Amino acid sequence: MKASTKKLISTTIKIGLAIALLTFVFFNIELKEVYDVLKNSNKWYILLCIILYILSQWLSAERLYIVLQKIGLQISKQSNRLLYLQGMFYNLFIPGGVGGDGYKVYMLNKHLKWPLKMTTATLLADRVTGLFAMVMLILIGGLFIPIEGYNAIKNGILALCIILALIALPLGIRWIFPSFRGKLNSAILLSFVTQGIQILCLFSVLKSLHIEDYYLAYSLVLLVSGILSILSFSGLGIREMVFLKAVLFFPDFEQNVTVSIGIILSLITTFVSLTGIVTHFSPN
Repeated sequence: MKASTKKLISTTIKIGLAIALLTFVFFNIELKEVYDVLKNSNKWYILLCIILYILSQWLSAERLYIVLQKIGLQISKQSNRLLYLQGMFYNLFIPGGVGGDGYKVYMLNKHLKWPLKMTTATLLADRVTGLFAMVMLILIGGLFIPIEGYNAIKNGILALCIILALIALPLGIRWIFPSFRGKLNSAILLSFVTQGIQILCLFSVLKSLHIEDYYLAYSLVLLVSGILSILSFSGLGIREMVFLKAVLFFPDFEQNVTVSIGIILSLITTFVSLTGIVTHFSPN
């Protein structure tokens, strides 16, 4: 099968998945109630969320810059930030949460003549640091979510997973990215800071909807939706579905309010990413 055919099939599947998930979500909520929730939200906290989200993306761009510098690929900070912004824009239209990375590889190879293999490995290593931070935060956060009758077993399993993750990361880097051995520590630390700011974004949305409890549970839902976002366009559909299904695990959640949180986060992500269109008209 030709590469172009495979890409077309993959794109079609992910478009269909996003549409199917959004359709399912909208058929399982009261749209009027969701609208009322959004209408009565505190717009100042929404503005704070936008500012925090922009800060998180700026730090993500800095993380990528650090990884590029560590491996010896030279680019100015300004060019790196603009390229990162352009990648965010293309994430809205290229399937998968890493679609924009593919575009960045193309641009860096075209304009700076960087080797495709090394450039791809660098951007993938950058993504791995972000994924590691999300997984670790989910595992650590899970330790503080009680499950009546199974708490000791749950904590034991999560503690074991944390230990395995801490062992697997350096081994994985040594095996898959040998050139990055010992060079990703600062990027990993920055990944935790970035995810922490994204959680603050979530807290701002919760405050805007007058929610004063279950912050930890909502944080875990956000992190899970972030990991699964690779299955659709910039998380579209996935985030809303994860927040919808969160009520199965956290019965105290109010379904329409919970879905509203996912919708607000998706709208903010889309709004900020669309600003990358300015780089589209002057890609050099």
